[in-house]
Amino acid sequence: MIPARLLADNYQPDFGINWIPPLTREQLTQLPHDKLAAYANARKYADQRAEANPVGAGWTLPSWRMVMDAWKKYPIVVILGGQRSTKSSFASRLCVWAAATIPDAEVRAYHVNETRSIEDQQRFIWDNLPHSLKTMPSKKGMYHSLQYTQKNGFTGNVCILPPLPGAKSGGVIRFGNYRQYQQDAQVTEGYKAHLIWADEEVPPKMFETLIYRTPDYHGRVLLTFTTLQGWTPLIQDILGKTKTIHKRRSSLLNIDLPIMQESLSRPGAAIFYFWTEDNPFIDTSDFLRKVRGRSRDEILARAHGVPTKSIGGAFPAFNKEVNVVPHDMLPFIKNPDYPVTRYMAIDPAG
Repeated sequence: MIPARLLADNYQPDFGINWIPPLTREQLTQLPHDKLAAYANARKYADQRAEANPVGAGWTLPSWRMVMDAWKKYPIVVILGGQRSTKSSFASRLCVWAAATIPDAEVRAYHVNETRSIEDQQRFIWDNLPHSLKTMPSKKGMYHSLQYTQKNGFTGNVCILPPLPGAKSGGVIRFGNYRQYQQDAQVTEGYKAHLIWADEEVPPKMFETLIYRTPDYHGRVLLTFTTLQGWTPLIQDILGKTKTIHKRRSSLLNIDLPIMQESLSRPGAAIFYFWTEDNPFIDTSDFLRKVRGRSRDEILARAHGVPTKSIGGAFPAFNKEVNVVPHDMLPFIKNPDYPVTRYMAIDPAG
């Protein structure tokens, strides 16, 4: 039996500093010189602390707090967000928090393929490690491994933090990808994890496997993606029937939209919606300008993370798992001598 101190739901993520929006230009002009200088210094100090320790001292958005507050209640957390809505930023910090807080933590992170894993997930994890770990004199030891390059990511696709006091080993973040699973489904079997993060839409069969990798540790499965493919089989599985917990008014569409739901079709799952306009770390004005003229369904997906059935309605029976074959899995690509008949169909029109 696993000791209670090693179970994921015995810990509560509560990291960072609540986001405080910067003062506007008008507000700044009304401040006396001494208070203006004090404000500038305080803001600079906060930003420096956040850069040195992004998880412990970084800014935390209200949408992130909502997810953290639900940690103990829901074993499956789905974050559907608009583009550039901080989904991956938050998920990577949650992974670092778990690896650095839970003794002997086992964290898994999956992306579409190895390239995306290195360029996105592994870079996010590295960026969110404390400066004190990045600058350790020795990046590799018996119980830690923090070897990283921008080109190749973490050596061996694994990041191991130094052990917590009393722990047998350091918290581990192991990286994999969906292409590996498509080639050999056994790569997701056998292990147990405190937290699994799947970025971009995970294949439905792989998702079914991942949720059975966390019960030993009372772990959590975290999915983050933008629903540009519409009402996919995975979306149907999770959002087929839901209960809305919280909602907000969309200024783009002038309608109320959910920002948190419980899944009734997938018990134990909660769905959170991150909006692009809520990302204070980038200038979203250009994005909002471009999306305003688009269709209602595209605005829902790209700006709010809300999927609609009509986006995928042209081919309702289309199933990515069945109808899409990776190029390198085609039999005549794998074996140049494989016999194949080629056809060409043309429509000469007028």
